[in-house]
Amino acid sequence: MKTKKISIIITSVLVVYAIIGFIILPMVLKSQLEKELNNQLIKKTTIESIEFNPFLLKLAVNGFKIADEKEEVISFKRLYIDFSLLKSIHETHISFKEIKLIEPLVNIIQKNDGSFNLLELVKKSEKEKVVKQEKKETKPVQFKITKTILDNANIKFTPYSKEGSSPIDINELNYTFYEIGTYKNSLASHSLNTNINKNTKLFVDGGFNLIPFKMYGKVKIENFKPKEYFHLAKEMVNFDISDANLNINLGYKLDTSKELMLEINDANLIISDFDILQKEKKLLGFKDFNINNLNVLYPQQSVNINDISFNTVYANIIKTKNIINLNTLVKDSKNKDKKQEKPTNTEAKPWVIGLNTFNINNSRVNFKDTLAKLDVEVKPFNFKVDNLNVNDKDIKVKNVNLKNSGIVINERKSKLDLKTGSTQVNITDISYVDSAVSLNDIKLNNKSIALKQKEIKLNTTDISLLINDLKYIDNKLSIKNSKIKQKETSLKQNELDVQTKNIEVLINGLKYANNSLAIKNSQMNHPYIKVLINKKPKVDKKEEKATKKVEKKKASKEKASSLKLNIGPSNIKNAKLIFEDKNLPIPFKTEVSKLNGKFSELNSNSSRPTKLDLEGKVDKYGYTNITGFLEHKDIKELTDINLIFKNIAIKNFTPYSGKFVGRELKSGKLNLDLKYNIKKSNLAAQNSVIITDIELGDKIESPDAMS
Repeated sequence: MKTKKISIIITSVLVVYAIIGFIILPMVLKSQLEKELNNQLIKKTTIESIEFNPFLLKLAVNGFKIADEKEEVISFKRLYIDFSLLKSIHETHISFKEIKLIEPLVNIIQKNDGSFNLLELVKKSEKEKVVKQEKKETKPVQFKITKTILDNANIKFTPYSKEGSSPIDINELNYTFYEIGTYKNSLASHSLNTNINKNTKLFVDGGFNLIPFKMYGKVKIENFKPKEYFHLAKEMVNFDISDANLNINLGYKLDTSKELMLEINDANLIISDFDILQKEKKLLGFKDFNINNLNVLYPQQSVNINDISFNTVYANIIKTKNIINLNTLVKDSKNKDKKQEKPTNTEAKPWVIGLNTFNINNSRVNFKDTLAKLDVEVKPFNFKVDNLNVNDKDIKVKNVNLKNSGIVINERKSKLDLKTGSTQVNITDISYVDSAVSLNDIKLNNKSIALKQKEIKLNTTDISLLINDLKYIDNKLSIKNSKIKQKETSLKQNELDVQTKNIEVLINGLKYANNSLAIKNSQMNHPYIKVLINKKPKVDKKEEKATKKVEKKKASKEKASSLKLNIGPSNIKNAKLIFEDKNLPIPFKTEVSKLNGKFSELNSNSSRPTKLDLEGKVDKYGYTNITGFLEHKDIKELTDINLIFKNIAIKNFTPYSGKFVGRELKSGKLNLDLKYNIKKSNLAAQNSVIITDIELGDKIESPDAMS
């Protein structure tokens, strides 16, 4: 009988407990929550229903909304909480088996005063007064949630902008946590995926501790569109951007156990089809920008990057009067005149940066100055840097390479037209340490240069320059050795025509400091030089006199250079010189070949004169030898030159005999021994002229001939 009564009592208690738990408690909770929230908030709160299982301790809140007639601020379809009572008692901590929030919505709106609608939900009269209390150290509440789920969440943010509001919509957000809590410092894992606006996708995976806070994982952003957010910057800039695309993925570690420690691992970034536009015209842009394998360590302040590359970069720069279009991209700040606080001189730990390769590929630059009537076009070029290392202010680079397919410069005021062919520059082992610059090798190769300016025309082909061991320390420049090679050059100015071929110049031990130039020695190998004087066009005498006056004025303004020179011996090997004058009735032409010789030291600080010794072949059978010395400071002070010409075919001088004598030179030989000595502006000359076997030929009509 007693057992039966106990059973009835237990059953009755359970029934009452069930009725209270399943029916009464949800109704009371719903009513009280709505009432209390409506008293506290300026917007209306509604709850569709509340479910509670008193036996399993599971709670569900359905259809929650905070809204008014205009907008819905906060809502969710269902909140589900599964509490683990037995586990909480057994392990002496608050334990939840699962918390799940289905289709939550948060609508954040920024007003024109910078405030947010969420912060104004609470009625002012109901806000609690802030009471200052002494801070007491409290132990964190021990809890653990086995599984936490955000299912299909939606967060809308509408920032204020004078250009018009455009909301940022984070939709289809799914976020799952496992083992989150402070109990036993458990390691939680989490996984997030969501859409941002229409195109962007965000993925986050990893784990974290709450106390002390630690976090690690991977982040991936796909198809991010900067243009969708660019209206937020419209108040500061005077340009628009194209519909560019950004993709990024990276690994990360964050640890606050002792001090803030941050790691970014294997980060990769791609930005595609980026253009800066002003008045619908493209100013700057690139096809794509890549960062591959970026790694950052903080507080070690270390950055390592495998590769950075720009592809198809372009720049269209225009200068109108004194304004360059790039300078107008950013609007003038209204707070421009406000005093800026001076930065405090605190010694910060230097950053250490390592970059394996940096590339700019297939890029071009255009510059136009409308006032100066100048157009500059830099045709497609490639630029590459290998092994860049930065340690605070010290920089080291293993290799720099530049390839350019050509440059075109047109300056219409002075009628300047300059075109260069393909050019390649390579520099190795660049170092900037303690304000000292050093370069191991510089190699430059240029295919061609063509210059036109009024009556001047210059053309060159295949120029190469090699510089070894360049150093610049304390405003002192030194170059161990250098080589210049040039295949062919042509210079034309009025009736003068100069051509050079196959020139090679070697310079050793160049130094420059304090306006002083020093060269240890130099050598010119197998140069070919041809000077041609074409027939002068008839010029009005008045114009000729005016031109001479201008030239005299220019010459009078030129000042002597204060540059000090210390140039060592210079050798010439196997040179060839050709001179031709077409102004004479019969054109004159002579050739000096196999010219070898040397110049001694030229030193501005020394009283020793410069010696010269040259020897070569004249035309087919002739011979020349030029020896002597001269005072480089003033040739009038001391000069001693001896010129010897032997076995010169006198027939070559027919152009001169025809002009002044009126007869050809049929045959004959000329031997010259000319000695010139200048001391203190006094000239002493000893000349020996021997002409043998001379025979005159036919008559030549010449107005200058003797009658």
